[in-house]
Amino acid sequence: MWSEHCSYKSSRVHLKRLPTRSKLVLQGPGENAGIIDIGDGWACAFKIESHNHPSFIEPFQGATTGVGGILRDIFTMGARPVAVMDSLRFGPIRVGAGDSPAQAVQAAGLRPGRTAEAAIATQAGPTQSEIHKNHSILEGVVSGVASYGNCFGVPNLGGETKFESCYSGNPLVNAFALGLVRKNEIFYAKAAGEGIR
Repeated sequence: MWSEHCSYKSSRVHLKRLPTRSKLVLQGPGENAGIIDIGDGWACAFKIESHNHPSFIEPFQGATTGVGGILRDIFTMGARPVAVMDSLRFGPIRVGAGDSPAQAVQAAGLRPGRTAEAAIATQAGPTQSEIHKNHSILEGVVSGVASYGNCFGVPNLGGETKFESCYSGNPLVNAFALGLVRKNEIFYAKAAGEGIR
């Protein structure tokens, strides 16, 4: 799915390699949400979106508008949202947290080995300022994701949260929504008829 302000433009080449056509795919890329036939006249609509930078600038509102956007895209296909999930990445939120030695070696672009790991071990960890900022972002994002879904009565069925130093200053906030729709009640973002452009 494409969203001008949320897409990973560098990932387009990789996403194009994924299959998007089959007898069960009712709507692939190009609409508000993807739709898959699940049988007995029913289909599921789904959407995933990243709101990384908005969530760094204003964590609560960035996360709520991310969830709101994907719920909107499910609604606009004629589906009823039934679930939200998320995948979140933040910088460390406590002293001593963050990268394992192997992750730190990889992030530093060094080859694994005693010399590289010793060099990483002597580096300073996150500052109190970084920890405070990361914790503030975490609290705002988690509250934002929960708030918007709760307003609509859509449960957050699950997700994952990870902490690594590379996400200090650039969290990843990915949200997913799933909805159900009767196949004969799907709406599309196009108009037809006299006088319609």
